[in-house]
Parts: sequence; C-alpha cells; structure tokens
Amino acid sequence: MEVARSGERVCVLLHGAVRTRWSLWRLERALGRAGYRTVNETYPSLRRGIPELASSLAALLVDRLAGAEPAELSFVTHSMGALVARHYLSRQRPPAPGRVVMLAPPSTGSSLARALAANPVARLLVPRTLEALSPDGDARSCGAPDRPFGIIAGSRGDPRGYNPLIAGDDDGIVGVEEARLDGAADFLLLPHVHTFIMNFEDTIGQVLHFLEHGRFRR
Repeated sequence: MEVARSGERVCVLLHGAVRTRWSLWRLERALGRAGYRTVNETYPSLRRGIPELASSLAALLVDRLAGAEPAELSFVTHSMGALVARHYLSRQRPPAPGRVVMLAPPSTGSSLARALAANPVARLLVPRTLEALSPDGDARSCGAPDRPFGIIAGSRGDPRGYNPLIAGDDDGIVGVEEARLDGAADFLLLPHVHTFIMNFEDTIGQVLHFLEHGRFRR
C-alpha cells in the first residue's frame, strides 16, 4: 500500500452498496493516467451505516496520507459512496482543496430502498443498507460537501424511466430527481443504467473534465 506524497493530486474513489473497489477500476486507471494518486478501497457497505463508514474513511485517509499535504484532495463516488463522502466532508473539512463528482447518487434517499424495506426478506438480508438509503434514513443528515461538486445521473430520457417503483425518469435504481442536491456546481444526465454508469467512456471523460474545470463538458 503506497502513501501519498506532499504536492500530489489525490482522488478518493468510493463504490456503491453491494460492490467492491473493482467496480471502479476503469475510473481508477483513467485517473492514474491523468496524474492522480488514487485511494480506492473496498468498504463494508452492507454492515455499517453512513456515519460509521465515514469514520472509517477518515481513518483510512489519515493512514494513506500519512501526514502528506496533497495539492488537491478530490472524490469520485458511485451511488451510496456519495453519502459516505458527503458525511465525511461536511464534518472533517480537510484543508486541501479539491472537487467531488457523484455518479448516480441517492442524494435525498432512495424510494426504491423504502419500497424494498417493506419486503421481509430484504429487511433480513440488508437491513442496515436499506436504512441508510431510505429517504428517512442517513441521507437526510449527510450534509453537503465542503468543496465544489457535480452530479451525473443516469437517465432513460422519458418520464417513465426504467423502474415503475420510482417516480419520473430514473436509471433503474435512483430517480433523476432523487440524485439532485442543492448547491451542485453542475448536473448532467447521461443515458446509462445505474449499475454500469461508471464504466462508460463519456462518463469517465466528464468526471475528468469536472475535476479539472469545475463544470461538465457541454
């Protein structure tokens, strides 16, 4: 495990629920080619709530930065990873500047998670995750990032979306309106489903553009 050096541009990647660091390997590779030192670790998304995961992230960054002063500290997240980053950044407020790109985030909670919580099998298998993602759960108390942030949401491009359990357009898991968060520097829709949105070349290109310029490419 390599630690960051002072003056480097560091980008932290945070995967979504029921995923691992390998779900973001294309993004990690692209960020590395662009000159970023990446921090991309699997975290126990099914066993802990957002506050506990944010505390673990804080400890991880203390370890990976090891006293270094990066030139930038940015974050790229997928789905539930956005909630972890928001909780961390709204409370820790690290001194290094940077930007945040959130891919398909359940910014105000997920109505699908609330619907699944009514299923006894789902409640038995992933109770903590459903609680964290519910509109009445951890999402409401995460706070906003302390640095400029942009949001990329997946979209079918019509009012029905992919999933009848979600109101309006959606990516199959998160509604377009659920992804919005007050204070965003930019908001972009791309025609990709939730599970794979991070793997497309246009998504990766837009992530890199926002990290460099604070806006998505139009």
